[in-house]
Amino acid sequence: MLTPRHEALLATLLGMTVGVAAFGIYVGVRDEPLTGARPQIVATTPVQKPSPDPAAGALDGTALTFVSKTFGPGGQALVPSDWPQDERANDETRFEHPSSVWMIRFVNSPSRRDTDRQVSDRAKKVRNQTDLRIVSEDDTTLVYTYTRNAGKEPRMVLSRWIPAIDGEGTLAEITVAGRPEDAAGMAIVLAKATESYQPVNGSASGQPG
Repeated sequence: MLTPRHEALLATLLGMTVGVAAFGIYVGVRDEPLTGARPQIVATTPVQKPSPDPAAGALDGTALTFVSKTFGPGGQALVPSDWPQDERANDETRFEHPSSVWMIRFVNSPSRRDTDRQVSDRAKKVRNQTDLRIVSEDDTTLVYTYTRNAGKEPRMVLSRWIPAIDGEGTLAEITVAGRPEDAAGMAIVLAKATESYQPVNGSASGQPG
């Protein structure tokens, strides 16, 4: 924790940085013997430091701002406000962080298969993923990890199916993906989407699928 002294020093340094950036130049005075000559002024372009990578740390779900979005054929839910929306084919909508590290995907495709069947079918479908590990599997949600890009990039996926209102089949699939270290943050994103999900345009019951 910063002491008041350290906070004051940090504020001073920030003020100096802002001042330099506002002028666009750095003015330096060379040490010269006191001979009466004017000091020589040297103007240089300030070095631009790269912005920190927003995805360098684990996803902090508690720091996200959520907004309600309507998407695809028949869905509405809360999603992170700064994750752009991408409508895709096959009733799929993605909201992906600009870094491409995290995303939430909705597939609004009503089906007569119940949530239990959806989970077991997906577990079979991903069994050939590199370094696959099933983290958890229950009657609505499948969580697993794998690696992509020749085994160099660990990934974690949380997929949940929303049961139909009439109890027959499912309404939609909601999937959140990121890295294993993002597990807690992704769980918050998934919970927000699940709790707020609403069918729209009359999509209230499972259909053949």
